Formats: sequence, structure tokens, C-alpha cells
Amino acid sequence: MRKYRIVDLSVRLHPGREERRLERRLITFKHTEKIMMELDTMTHIGTHVEAYLHLGKGGDDASQILLDDVVGPAVYLKISNLKLKEEIHADHLEKAGGGKKVQKGDIVLLGTDSFDHIDMVDRPVLMTDAGKWLVNKGVKCVGYDTHLLPDIRGRKHEEQIHTILMEEAKILMIEELTNLNQLREERFFFIGVPLKIEGLDSSPIRAIAIEGLI
Repeated sequence: MRKYRIVDLSVRLHPGREERRLERRLITFKHTEKIMMELDTMTHIGTHVEAYLHLGKGGDDASQILLDDVVGPAVYLKISNLKLKEEIHADHLEKAGGGKKVQKGDIVLLGTDSFDHIDMVDRPVLMTDAGKWLVNKGVKCVGYDTHLLPDIRGRKHEEQIHTILMEEAKILMIEELTNLNQLREERFFFIGVPLKIEGLDSSPIRAIAIEGLI
């Protein structure tokens, strides 16, 4: 049997200590030691996938995301030596080897080593020409450890990158991955399945990479 290796790419969340709301409330039962919890949180927290409903135009919700779009062969592009707030352009993806590594139908994970030690507003950001590059490659999903649209880029950029990737090309977006630097192989099998809750514009996921399967 072929050996494989699992890498957890999901952020560990801490109730009461996150920038966005995440609270848990304990429920106890009489005459038993069993417990249950209520969870009060937001759809865009931690490692999450954005559904087309996020665009606010009546698109599919997170429960309608096709599993084939968030499960399958994936490639890791490491974009090194970026400055604070630096823009990620198409030539960055080429220099990371994307021209040769990325295949049609891939899930592409972009790593900048910025999630764990750089504040949100200082992280690098993917620009529209890089988005068009991904569209031309025919990828089905893009994940990253940074953000596509920090506040410093403004609303116009937010609308442009969502239009290019999600609205026009139907490419799903996964935010806030971590541990990408623990990947040993350029190609691997990726799983990032959303919760099957009707009506959510986005959903937390447990993102994992499995090396040795492909």
C-alpha cells in the first residue's frame, strides 16, 4: 500500500479571541454528564470558502458548492520575498513556476508566508492581472494564505477581483490557509469541503492536503 502524508492547512480558531465574532455557549443536561454547545459566529472566519451567493446576485449558496470544485488535484505556488502590502501580479505567478506546474482543472494554492506573522492590512494582495492569469490557466479553485482585497485597495478592486474569478470564470475562492510551508510536494490531493447549511454565502472548511496520492 502506497504511503501518504496529510498536511492540515486550516487555521485553529479561539472563541472569544478572534477579530470576527466567534462565541460558544455551554448547554448542560440534568442527570447526565453529557454536554452540548451553541455556536455564534460569522461565515467569513478562519479558513473558509466563498460561495457565489457572496456576490449578492442570487448565486448558489455554500451548500450548493459542487464537491468536485473543492476536492481534487492541487498545486502549490510559493511567492517569496514579498514586501508588506506588496501587490501580487501575473509575473509573480510565472516566477513561482506556475506556467509549467498549473494544469487545467487544478486547485491552486498561493503561499506568501504572510498569514501567521503579518497583520491583515499589511499582507500582500492578489491583483486583477494575476486573477486573469489564473482564469486563462483554467483552474477551478484558488486558495491563499493572504487576502485578495484588503481595505487599502478599496471597493473598486474588491469588485474587480470577485468579478474576474467568481462571477465570470466561476472559480471558487478559499481564504486564510496556513501551514503551506509544510508542504513537501508541488502537487498533491486537496480537500476543502464546506458545511451543508442552506443559505450561507460562505462556509468554514477543514482544508487538508494529502501528499502521495497523485
